Formats: sequence, structure tokens, C-alpha cells
Amino acid sequence: MFSEISKRFKKFVASNSSSKSSSRSTPVATTGLRSLAVRSSPARSRSKTPQSPAQRHLPSPTHGTAPTEYTNMAVVPDTREVQVLRTDVQELRKDLNRSQEMILRLQEREKMLQDRLSEQAQKQLEQSSKFENLSMGANRPTELIRRYGNLYSQSRVDALDALDAIPEMSKFDELKGKLLFSVVVLSFRSVYQAFQDLRSKIHHLLYLPTARSHDPVAKDMEAAVAVYLRKSVDRYDLTPHIEEVCRQLWATLYDYPSLQGCEGLKAYISDCVSVAWRLSVQNPPITIEYESLTFENNRHTRFHTSDPDSVDIQGYLWPALVQGDHGECLHRGVVITG
Repeated sequence: MFSEISKRFKKFVASNSSSKSSSRSTPVATTGLRSLAVRSSPARSRSKTPQSPAQRHLPSPTHGTAPTEYTNMAVVPDTREVQVLRTDVQELRKDLNRSQEMILRLQEREKMLQDRLSEQAQKQLEQSSKFENLSMGANRPTELIRRYGNLYSQSRVDALDALDAIPEMSKFDELKGKLLFSVVVLSFRSVYQAFQDLRSKIHHLLYLPTARSHDPVAKDMEAAVAVYLRKSVDRYDLTPHIEEVCRQLWATLYDYPSLQGCEGLKAYISDCVSVAWRLSVQNPPITIEYESLTFENNRHTRFHTSDPDSVDIQGYLWPALVQGDHGECLHRGVVITG
């Protein structure tokens, strides 16, 4: 029985010694497990190092592998995609530059076409009689027609008053009327002849065809000369024409030498020559008509001493103003019917 108790005691001692040895080695393993648990605890890791939204969606790295591969994928994009984007941007910039250059060329072409259209419109305006160039001011056709009417209603009346002041002319009303009518006719005749001579000289100097030609160069030159004459009427010296009209009157009415000193008559002659020159250089020329023997409502108006029932023209007090040789009547003439 004693021997059995001693065997049990030995077993107990042996078991105690083995439990002590195992208790010495267990804390090491426990410490390792505790440290591993601390590292892998989600709550502690979140509280110590906050993660970005991009890192939260990344898979957790396995034990022993570095997380640099996942970090590079999240922060640095693919270099091939960047290169493609850069190439696209360069192509877009090239397209933008080409578009801007094309816009500039189109704008320059549009300006050139507008200038050409403006020049063509200006030429048509200057060569046409249907439209007026308002920049010509007092020398445009409608203003000249008004001035022609004022010659009869104002200048002629002033000249009649000046002739009435001459004793030997005061009693000859019919002679005074014919005298003032002759001034208008002689003025138009003088300046029209001068205008034709000037055109003939230009044709001779520039070797332009005298007859109507279809040569575009000759047509352009003719138009340019006509425009210049219309725009330079104030520069043209009309003194020779005024003197010519006076010489013809003094030679015809040599029995009335006092006419040469009538300043009112001289002013009337100057006005008639000036208006006649400006009307003669228009395109087409504006001339006078005083040879018709039949009264026409659209060309004539009766003087107050006329027979209202008669259409036979006995005489002219004032010539009609017409456009061209047989064109539209621009100002009606004053006639006596009977």
C-alpha cells in the first residue's frame, strides 16, 4: 500500500513540474497573440489612423505583403491614359487654331466683298439718273432743277426790275421778256458746246473711240470723266461763257448801249450760265426745249395772258427743262397760247 502511495506522489510531482514548465512558455505565446490582436483590431486601427475613401475600398493586404501596389493604383493614374488625353488635347488645339485662321480669312474675304459691292453701288449711283448722290449737296439734280425754277421766279424778276430802271427800256415789256428768254437759250447753248468740245479733247488725248464703243475700258473712262465734271462744277471757270453771252447780247442790241452797265442783267446772265453748266454735265445731260408749237400739259404752263382754249403756242417766256433730247420733262416751260 505504501508503494502505491509513493507512485502516486511521483506522478503528482512530475505533473506539477510539467505544468510549471508549460506556464513559463505560455506568456510568450499569449503576448504574441495579444500584440497580434491589438494590430488587427478594427476599432483601434480606425481610431489611430483614419483612412481615406479611396483606401477604404481597397482590399486589405495579406500578411507579409507590402501595400505599395494598391497605394500606387489609387493615387497615380495610368500613364497610357494620360498620354491619350494629352494627344487629344493637342489635336483639339490644332483644330481650334485652324478654325480661328479660317474665321480670319472669311472675315477678310467678307470685308473685301463688301468694299467691292460698295464701289459697284457707288458707280451705279454716279452713272444712273434714277438715284441721287446726296453727298453732292447743292449740285444734285433735284436741287439744280429747283434752282432753274428760281431763275424764272426770282432772278428773272430782279432782272426785269433792273431793266425797268433803264429809261430807254422801261416801255418795251415784250423786248425785255425776249431779252431775258434769249439769255437762258444762249447760256445753255454756250456751255453745252463747251462741254462737247471738252469731251472731244479728252477723247483725242486718250485715244478713246469717238463713237459709242463696247470697250469696257473706254466706258469706264467715259464714266470717270463724267463723274469728275459733275463733282468739279465749282472749279470750272465759267467766265468765258459769261463774256460770250454778253458779247452776243451787246452785238444784237447795239441800239441800247446802256445795257452793258446794267449790273442786274449781268448777275442774271451769270446765274443762268452757272445753272446751265451744272445741268449740262449731268448724266444724261439736262437740256431745255423751246421749239414745240403745240401746247402739252406735261411740258408747258400758260401765261396769264394766254387763251386757255387754244393749244397753239404763240411764244415762249421760259423754256421747258427736259432730261436728254426727248426725255422726261423736269420743269414745265411758260408759253403764250392764242
